[in-house]
Amino acid sequence: MEDNQATAKDDAYLLQMVETIFVQRNQNKWNEIIAACEADDAELAYRLVHTLKGVAAQIGMEGLRQAAAEAEALFRTGNLNIPEELAARLKSELMSELSRREHLLVSVKAGEAAPEPAQVMALLLELEPMLESFDPACFDMVDKLRGIPGMEELSYQIDEYELKDALRTLAGLKEKWQQN
Repeated sequence: MEDNQATAKDDAYLLQMVETIFVQRNQNKWNEIIAACEADDAELAYRLVHTLKGVAAQIGMEGLRQAAAEAEALFRTGNLNIPEELAARLKSELMSELSRREHLLVSVKAGEAAPEPAQVMALLLELEPMLESFDPACFDMVDKLRGIPGMEELSYQIDEYELKDALRTLAGLKEKWQQN
């Protein structure tokens, strides 16, 4: 009986962790999907909804999973003209799921000062060996990166497991921040 209670507690904790990550990583997902469509980037649009579909399926968001699956099928053909009804449903399902889990986010304090260039460089230098060795700890750095202007692409690449691309982006960011 105690083993079952411990397992249930572990399962609930794991689900909360996955849901928290979902909320953190998908705050801007709708805009990313629209931007990919507007840029005529079918591959990116497909990848975004494919990932969204998979995560939604893992944590029981059936309405979101269905809408993302329909968009995925459309984008797979290279057609980026998402029907209005599907776009509205996908956006609504995503926003609804994010809203239901909004309490899981750790709020950034209003008025918090931007990090000093030396702090940013220290973070980038800490991240670099993680990316070089494909260390999973790099995923823990994403939230820190998101709070820094100009780190959107790097954060996205890490989120999407594009670690080689992230390493190249990091090299450019190091140059930029060294000049500051």
